[in-house]
Amino acid sequence: MQEELSSEEVERIVNRPDRFGIPLTHYLVSLDLFEILEFLVKCKADLNKKTLNEKISPLMIASAQGHISSFKELVRLGARYYQR
Repeated sequence: MQEELSSEEVERIVNRPDRFGIPLTHYLVSLDLFEILEFLVKCKADLNKKTLNEKISPLMIASAQGHISSFKELVRLGARYYQR
C-alpha cells in the first residue's frame, strides 16, 4: 500500500539541500529547466533559498549562466532580486 506524503513533508523534501548544500531549484535553473519551477512552487519550494556554502540563489544562477527563460520564470513566480 502506498502512503501519501503530507504537504509539510513535500515542502521539506523540495527545499532540502543535497550533500553539497545545493537545493533542487538550483539544479533546475542551472539546467534551464524553467518549466518545472511552477510545479515546485505548488509544492512550496523556496525560490529564494541560497546554497549552504556559497550563499547563491537560483536567481543568481540564472543570471550568471544567461538563462533568460529561467530568470523570467523565477521573477514571475516571486523570486526576489534583493535579499538581506
